[in-house]
Amino acid sequence: IGPRRSDEARDAMAQNEASKPMAKVRVPEGVYELVMWTDPIKSGAVFGATTVAYILLEHSSYTLLSILSYMLLSLVIALFVYSNLASFLNRPQLTMLSKENLKLSDDAVQASSEKIATTINKVLGMVERLASGQDVMLSLKVGGILYLAGKIGNAVRLLTLLYVAFLLAFTLPKAYRMYDKQLDEVLVLIKQHISKLVALVNDKVLSKIPKAKPVEKKEE
Repeated sequence: IGPRRSDEARDAMAQNEASKPMAKVRVPEGVYELVMWTDPIKSGAVFGATTVAYILLEHSSYTLLSILSYMLLSLVIALFVYSNLASFLNRPQLTMLSKENLKLSDDAVQASSEKIATTINKVLGMVERLASGQDVMLSLKVGGILYLAGKIGNAVRLLTLLYVAFLLAFTLPKAYRMYDKQLDEVLVLIKQHISKLVALVNDKVLSKIPKAKPVEKKEE
């Protein structure tokens, strides 16, 4: 009876986790451990180093593109010097940069290509819906997002946006885990209000806008 009850409790917990609004978010295990502060020393080191780097770069005269270019150039020079010194001193080469480790398997390529094809097809389907003019709500969503992105781009530098995204990634998941019940209730209420607002706008405004007629294919 004991193992059966434990299995039922575990299944109930899994169903409860799957029903949460943020349960569909999937990230690699290493990234998950960093943003959830599983190892506080490791996460703190990454967070602190990134923050210091952002402060230094923000007050420098270099652009993000030039910084990335110089970093890659330094990496190429370091690898070149190390490989030549290793050959001269009879030291082993870097195994992580060997042909075996840098080669993709056929299964990995096929799985990646299927995911890429699925994503591209979804994007093309969205473009088709935008071009047809039939989905007014989608057109308003895309237009609003592009307008907001343009306003944010004019007010904030790209480096600052990247750091804000990094800051949110290191704070929101941990905060959600600590206060998941309270936040789930708030998210459900927000989702309900948004659904009611969308339904109201669709009923009062969008339903009265004439939609473009679909193009009929001529039979040969």
